[in-house]
Amino acid sequence: MEAWLGRKEEDHIVAQTPPLSNARAKWKAPPPQWIKCNTDGAWRKEHQRSRVGWISRDSRGKLLWAGVKDFQRVGSPIEAEAEGIKWATQSKRSLGYNQVPYETDSQVLARMITGQEVIWPKLEPVMQEIQHYLSENPGYKLGFIQGKEIRQQTE
Repeated sequence: MEAWLGRKEEDHIVAQTPPLSNARAKWKAPPPQWIKCNTDGAWRKEHQRSRVGWISRDSRGKLLWAGVKDFQRVGSPIEAEAEGIKWATQSKRSLGYNQVPYETDSQVLARMITGQEVIWPKLEPVMQEIQHYLSENPGYKLGFIQGKEIRQQTE
């Protein structure tokens, strides 16, 4: 207790920010003739709202399509992520793309979609739609991305 009471506190502490190269994953291109679609979702508890987005690029990294959308009455961050993947797969299907690897930063969601984890009851309706879109097109793949490491969840 005396050690704690006699401690010397720093008056000025500067937070160190990691270099950008370590803070972000480097985007990896899809194979030629494919497009890659990255999805993400954000959620605000106080409003039960979310905003989701996706971006599609070709094998050269050229932006092809992107979308952002607000959703009402979304109950959690994982629901927002799921809505983003659902909307992205619907969009690519309607645009006629057949060879699309999708990437999400939600490992739990990716594991549920690929059957590696039990689907939460609240997510079942949206998960059925996502699984339908992914299963009807063998060129649609779902991957999980974290930091610099990309793990393909389906083959």
